[in-house]
Amino acid sequence: MLPFAAEFDSAGNTSMLKNRPYRLVPLSRIVLLKLYIEHVNDTALERFAPANVCGLFRVPMSRNLIESALERLSREGSYNSRVISAHGTKKNGDRGYRIGDEGIFTVEAALKDSASDLSYFMSAEDEAQALEDVAGLNGIFWTREELLQDADWRPLDVSKEAPEYKDAMDAAEEALRAAEGSNELASKHPEEREGILAVLREGVDRLRNKIPSRATITSTLLQPLRWLATTLANSVAGEAAKRAAQKIIDWLSSLMF
Repeated sequence: MLPFAAEFDSAGNTSMLKNRPYRLVPLSRIVLLKLYIEHVNDTALERFAPANVCGLFRVPMSRNLIESALERLSREGSYNSRVISAHGTKKNGDRGYRIGDEGIFTVEAALKDSASDLSYFMSAEDEAQALEDVAGLNGIFWTREELLQDADWRPLDVSKEAPEYKDAMDAAEEALRAAEGSNELASKHPEEREGILAVLREGVDRLRNKIPSRATITSTLLQPLRWLATTLANSVAGEAAKRAAQKIIDWLSSLMF
């Protein structure tokens, strides 16, 4: 559990943060999942204040960030959202939130997909790490909106001598070898196997021998690696894919500074 900035930023760049930061869009989806679980479990509480939702997490959470997630969900689609409905007012201090039909449908659709962010979060034993993977600032899961924001087709300025690049390259090749040798992938997902391996081989080749763009890295490396990390969770291949995705994101982040 890493609730404080001093524990997750050795450079001290975020030492002014008391609570751990998370990206708002994926955090909102996790909040929706938490409310869905309470709804299915017939909890006695009909409406959830931000403090109540914070209490649904196993790790310390920023009440303000949770409130922002709830407000975002309650505005999504229309003023009177069917994702999450808001009741009461902030001014009177009685603001509460309740999951709606569209919110239930959204979570159900995600849980049907074994490779989705919510399926991954739901099955994780370590909630703190799952939060990092799904909603952390450098998490391995991105929403559709975030992918579109990062769809840059310009060639990256790549230094193949940089340690971050070498780490990403080594991890990607290790993940490919693990996927190729995975009995679970071959036996349980034979139809997807060849497609995933073909795309991942292309991504590894682009990373090693060509000048890739952020968009091609996303489509040929990060997307298949995320699929492997979720579909083969807790296996050797799944863990290797997760490490590779994180190393690639760390490398991409290093190019921004």
